[in-house]
Amino acid sequence: MQPYQPEVTVLDLIGDEHERARSITERSSLWCAAVSIEPIPWLDLAVQLPIQLRMVMEIGKIYGFEMNSARAHKVLLELTGVVAYSYVTRNVARGFLKFIPGVGGLLNAPITYAGTYTLGHVAERYFRSKREDLPALSSEERREWLTALTNEGKRIARNLRPEDFKRTLEMLGKMRRKVN
Repeated sequence: MQPYQPEVTVLDLIGDEHERARSITERSSLWCAAVSIEPIPWLDLAVQLPIQLRMVMEIGKIYGFEMNSARAHKVLLELTGVVAYSYVTRNVARGFLKFIPGVGGLLNAPITYAGTYTLGHVAERYFRSKREDLPALSSEERREWLTALTNEGKRIARNLRPEDFKRTLEMLGKMRRKVN
């Protein structure tokens, strides 16, 4: 298996909408997971929220919606409502994990990856259903779908290797230096 490439890929530029959205979701999930390794409880949320907002904006654009930061924030709040209980519970648990010296951040990464992965797929479904007027999922269908997405995200996260995180952290460091 090749290491995950967080850089912009060809799929981001061409390909069908689902593949482009999937690529953006996986890249954003990896970025958020890499940031979650940081040891101070809840500090990573300040970095992850802009990554997640950007992910929602990019997915919205793929599906033909005019997106800006304010619109993405509004959509993110709507989507968080769909996954609110698990989102809040996961973030509280993640913060407490960081109190475990040395390993708390490492335990956090798969949970963060799975949460961002799920959010990206929920965003894709949201924009696709808005554009194509898809029927709403029943509560049971939605619960099963969200559980399956979260489990898939956890499975992917378990297969990530240290070099995947290293490359991502190096790229995030370069981006930060450009901003400063």
